[in-house]
Amino acid sequence: MIYNYVGISGCGVSQSDIFYSGYRLFENPLEKLRVKDKSSFLLSPEIANIRQQRVAALNQERRIIIDNDGGDVLTCTGTTIQDFLDLRPSCFVDTQVDTLSYNTTRGVGLYEHNTQIGSVFVSTSVYPHNMIPGFLAQGTDPLKIVTNFCKSNGLEIFWNMRMNDTHDAAEPYRTDEFAQSNQFKINHPEYLLGSYQNPPIYGYFTGVDYMHPEVRDFLYRIVEEVCKNYNIDGIEFDFFRHPVFFKCQANGQDCNSSEWAMLNELMRDIRNMTERRGIERGRPILLFARIPDSVDYCKAIGIDLETWLGEGLIDAVIPSDYYQLNNWEYTINLCAKYNVNVYCGLSETRTTAGTPEYLLRSDKKCTRARAMNMLGSGANGIFVFNQPNCYSPLWYQIGDVETMNGLDKIYVTSATDLDNIPYYIKDGSRFINRQVVMPSEPISLGSGESTTVKLDVFEDMNNPGTATLKLKLRFLNSINVSDVSVSINGNLLATGTFVSPYIEFLVNKSYMIFGWNEIEISSASANQLIDLYLNVDYPGN
Repeated sequence: MIYNYVGISGCGVSQSDIFYSGYRLFENPLEKLRVKDKSSFLLSPEIANIRQQRVAALNQERRIIIDNDGGDVLTCTGTTIQDFLDLRPSCFVDTQVDTLSYNTTRGVGLYEHNTQIGSVFVSTSVYPHNMIPGFLAQGTDPLKIVTNFCKSNGLEIFWNMRMNDTHDAAEPYRTDEFAQSNQFKINHPEYLLGSYQNPPIYGYFTGVDYMHPEVRDFLYRIVEEVCKNYNIDGIEFDFFRHPVFFKCQANGQDCNSSEWAMLNELMRDIRNMTERRGIERGRPILLFARIPDSVDYCKAIGIDLETWLGEGLIDAVIPSDYYQLNNWEYTINLCAKYNVNVYCGLSETRTTAGTPEYLLRSDKKCTRARAMNMLGSGANGIFVFNQPNCYSPLWYQIGDVETMNGLDKIYVTSATDLDNIPYYIKDGSRFINRQVVMPSEPISLGSGESTTVKLDVFEDMNNPGTATLKLKLRFLNSINVSDVSVSINGNLLATGTFVSPYIEFLVNKSYMIFGWNEIEISSASANQLIDLYLNVDYPGN
């Protein structure tokens, strides 16, 4: 039976009243409204206490959150639980990693943890090293193993639920191992965004359409089951895998208030459930959301972000992944109004592999610079995704400004290109609100023209004060060094030197501003500026 949402908008209810939330019916004896003031309500001691605990839990230190991208249980060539742990989780102990977010989703309906609601991925035809069947035979599963490991080693553990992962859209679809293991999608092809023969315009056809109440109910029950069966500290809702949730969006239309209401309802129900579960176990469950960093873009894909923030439906935002639409301050300032934390998303470089721009942005120096800008902008911490080297020295560095001071860095306008933005939504580029200089995003200069590029450098160049700074420009066509004139924050730089494929300019560190720096570039001949970065080198590094 499906009920209309009533929530807490009425008045004069008693603790024995039944609340109807979306299409789930449950008793909530823990909240009641003020009769004279519909805008506020009294909290039961239990609810008030669990929310205070949630605030305390949220405010604990999270220098680095590592998102385990999933799949380690499928590719580990070992045979024991310890072999599995040594592949990834073990390497983060005693580093700056404070939180591990463990993904078990292989598409809505298919999971790597032991679920009675969805399907468990036990196939070994394509993944012969799949350890899940063996773990189940031992009475455990990957999520339980990782949760226990984190608890024993002082790490916070989140479960990561991908909200519409479509890695099962392989060709040909009918022989894909994930697709053939997912009973929910096999039984209900009508819930999908399209078909192999009739794919949607945006996104992949194997995504589910949240317009169906049965889809939202299924997701709610999956989350509820995990909250009951696993000793997790929180949940990461990954709306970046993959950001198409409604068929209207998949067919080229922006979502509107109808779609917003559906996702709002789901998030309210999940928050209510996690509070009840938190009371039962005596410890809160935090809710984080990884989402695009734009209120308008979020609305266009069905996410009413400001309602989520205003109603306290999530505790933290993780902005950016495939692309970044705004500068970090945009999300940080937005969330600050609602006392919601921000953990900036530091994903892998998404540019063409092997190119100079890829090698540059994949360098540890660039990763440190990105982290420096995130923390300098006011982020509560760093969220790391798809960084393959689990034993990298970066896990001892990028969670703290102090440990990055004195280490080499490469500052760029963007570590990712913008090519993915239009893939998931019609005219996606309309949401871009920041400047990017890359080969895929060149700046054209006519003869005698100039342009200004803003580069964020949230590093105090006087601490420790020994850095050598070089600004490097790359043009599409050959150009005489003498044709290029550059100033930083109004300070003219000396003529550069050509070091293929860049023109290098020495920069006096006193010219730099902590934060945003304006770089004015003039060219005596027509050309295209296709890359720009600031190299910060410290002696002995």
